[in-house]
Amino acid sequence: IARCLAEMGQADLALAYYEVALSGSWDERFGDFSAIVTLDYLRFLRSVASGKLECSVKEFAASRLASVAKDYVVTSCDLVAAISWNTDRTDVDLHVVDPTGEECYYQNRETNIGGLLSADVIEGYGPEMFVLPEAPAGVYYMAAEYYADDVSRATTRTKVYVTIYEKWGTPQETVKRSVVTLKTGKDFQRIGVIEVGEK
Repeated sequence: IARCLAEMGQADLALAYYEVALSGSWDERFGDFSAIVTLDYLRFLRSVASGKLECSVKEFAASRLASVAKDYVVTSCDLVAAISWNTDRTDVDLHVVDPTGEECYYQNRETNIGGLLSADVIEGYGPEMFVLPEAPAGVYYMAAEYYADDVSRATTRTKVYVTIYEKWGTPQETVKRSVVTLKTGKDFQRIGVIEVGEK
């Protein structure tokens, strides 16, 4: 909701929703929700500070930017991929294969080149996020896997909301968003291919 409000130019409301999300107490089944919201909130606060977003409480936003940034270890990342989905009690897994061929997923959450996957969310909605602070040159393949669901649900299709950032937290940042629909039965769909050039 906060991200949608920000994109609609409703920065004051977006800020309030981010604050609720960040200060809330979330059940374990939502995994690393707070850390993922923090990354999104930092991006929002930086947009307010730079003047890209108009906000009537700029001083408060500036103080929150300083406070949130101090508590968040990562200031920029070459590659960030995040997924969430629309059906409860559904296990969707994020997979990233790096140029060395190593796959980052729930059984291998830390890779040799420094990739890190958030906690595995197995009961629904997500989010899950992959972060790679320094990405070696090469091609990165990303996919979502429909691992398991609530057997009592027969009609609602699971839609996965995908956000991929390149050079997150820098002036060169780009963002790609998409939605894929997963079917039951271990459906495995590619959600992104990113080619990182030589630095």
